[in-house]
This record gives sequence, C-alpha cells and structure tokens, in this order.
Amino acid sequence: MSLHDELHDLFGRIQDAPWPGEHHAFDQFLRRKARRGRVMAAGLTLTLAAVLAAVVLVPRLVPDDIQPVVPVTPTGRGMRIVDQGFQVAAPAGWKISRKMTRPLGPMPSDGRLVEGVVLAPSTGDPSRATITVTTDAHEPSWDGASRRTDGRRYRWRPGSGRGDAGQYLLQWPTYCHQNREFAVATCSLAGQARGLLVTGYALDDAQLRRQVQQAMRQITLGVQPITNALQPPPDPSFGPERRVLLGRGGSGTTSWEAWIEPSGPGHNLAGFSLRFPKATPKPVRRWKQLYLSKLYGVGTLTLLACVSGKGMGIGVVQADVAMVQVELSKRPPLELPVVRSTKAPLAIFALPPLPPRALVNRATAFTADAKMIGTENLKAVAPCWGKL
Repeated sequence: MSLHDELHDLFGRIQDAPWPGEHHAFDQFLRRKARRGRVMAAGLTLTLAAVLAAVVLVPRLVPDDIQPVVPVTPTGRGMRIVDQGFQVAAPAGWKISRKMTRPLGPMPSDGRLVEGVVLAPSTGDPSRATITVTTDAHEPSWDGASRRTDGRRYRWRPGSGRGDAGQYLLQWPTYCHQNREFAVATCSLAGQARGLLVTGYALDDAQLRRQVQQAMRQITLGVQPITNALQPPPDPSFGPERRVLLGRGGSGTTSWEAWIEPSGPGHNLAGFSLRFPKATPKPVRRWKQLYLSKLYGVGTLTLLACVSGKGMGIGVVQADVAMVQVELSKRPPLELPVVRSTKAPLAIFALPPLPPRALVNRATAFTADAKMIGTENLKAVAPCWGKL
C-alpha cells in the first residue's frame, strides 16, 4: 500500500460533525461573511488587507487584562459536550438550560469538567420538569434491550417515586482517556464501558410526565456520538524514512515547512512537525504527537513558535475544513484559508507573523458551508513571551 493510500485509510474516518453555536465565533463568521457579500464591489480586498495589517503591526499586547475565553452555546440550538463524547439537541418544546460542571482538580486553576447538560421546558415554570443528560462509568445488563439505528443498545428504567419520570440508559463506550498527570489523551480501538443516562423529573402530573418521557425518548434516539465516543482509526506509525511534507511557505528567516514525521530518528510516534530552517540565531523545530481522535473533536492542531523575534503559528486540520478563524486578544479575528496537501488527506493554515507578545486565544475550524467543526482553546499563549 502506498503512503498516500495508508494515510487516506488512517484519516478517512474523520467525521463531519458540526458544532452548532459552541462559541460566538460562528455568529461572528456569519456576520462577517454577509458583510463581505454586500461590500464586495466596493473594495473587499483593500478592507481585508487593512484589517490584517492592523493585527500584524500592533507593537505588543498586555497579557494581564485579557478576559478568559469561555465557549457558550445559545439556548435551544443544541450543545456539544466534548468531555463526555455526545452532542444533544433540544426536542420541540424544550430548551437547553445549562451545563453541568464540577471542579477538575483540587486547585482553582485546574478548571472545571463538563459532565452533562440540563434541559427545561421552553415555556411555563422550568421547575416543574427537567431532563438531564450525563454519562456513567458503568453499564447495566443489556438483556432484552432495544437498539438504535446505529446499533447502540438502550433500555428504559421506570421512575421509582414522586417526581421521578424514569431514565433511559444508552450504550456509550469511551475510546479515549485523558491522562491528567501528563495532560495527554490516549486512545485505543477497544472501547471502555460507559453509559449515557437520560433522566427525567416532573411534578406529580400525569400529562406532564408523559411529555417529559416523550422528550426523553427523542433525546435517547437522537443524541450523537462525538470525540471520545467515536472509535478512532490506528494512529499512524512511521519509521525514520517515512516523512510527509504537507506544505511550506513564508520567506527569509520566517520561511517554514510543515511535516508529518516521527519525533526523532528511530522513533515511530507520528506527529505534526513545524520547521523554520532559516531562523536566526539557529533553526527552530516544534513537534507534537498527532492524535486523530483529538483532531476530530477539536478540528485543528496548532503549533506556535518564536522565530527571529516574531510570533509564528502553523496548524494542521482535517480534510473537510475550508477556513480557520484565529482569535487574538483585543483584535478582530483572523480568517485564514487552508491549503490542502497533495500527499495526505490533510490541510494546513498559517498565521501571519505576529508581534512578539501577541496573545493567541483560539482557533476555530469551519467547512465551506459555514459549519463549525471544532474549536481549539490555545489559552492566550504568547509565542515569544519570556524570550525577549
């Protein structure tokens, strides 16, 4: 099998899973797209050039006053719970009320883990009925269970008392585990046991209870697997001679090359590699292991580097991405086209050279029809911070 065929087989299972409204970048992108259409004849090229120039020429950004970037999903449009591997939309007459979270660790800086989502009726008193969608690390016996069209088994568990409208249990294995000690995700082809729980609560009203149970069934049959609930293909394995050039660009000291290559001679861990062979005072290389399952959920893998005193960033994206929007602190987002590789079913994008301490907040990937595939939180990193 040729290298191209091998890569195509490895990456071909990337899902086109939209992420409706998971971040305000989607609405910004649509507004900017509509505005471009209206002013196209009046000088689009000059306007975009001015915006990009303003971003690139700002001398520096101050890191202490940046606001944290928190993705927000508008009520009723659906929600993508990346940590638990599901995407759920509200049935007719219901709305997504809030996320269910818990602290990720003992320290405040550890952040919060999103565990599930709460739905409430669109009208009336929301305290009269709620539905929660969460996951559980254990599975029940599936004897006599029904099956969804995708083959996942599910069972109904009747309510046991006042206010308890019952619960659906849905087979939802997890294929990836987050190693908190090393901050990496490890994925395998064999799924670990996990169940999706759709739980209903309603006041002691027979009609309301039936409405809640009907909505619970719709959610159970319609909730979609994403990220760690999708079985990944094997991660690519390369020997020292198995290197793929994805693309090159730039000029002078900031000229770059993007590769798929192992971490070093004799290693077989495939990764995304960014090289600046003409950087001064010495060449620069950045490498990160490429987890396909993470690329599914995030949409991009971006490497940042300080090159000859300038902030540089190059990212790899899945094949169906058409545009990547990159957010900088206190600046309009950059809309960057992608360049598809002729040697692998992947594409790459490049940021223009940035001021040394420019803060890069987030990269968000869109398809050609403006569907959001995923968003990568770059955590307000300054490529050159501490290196001046």
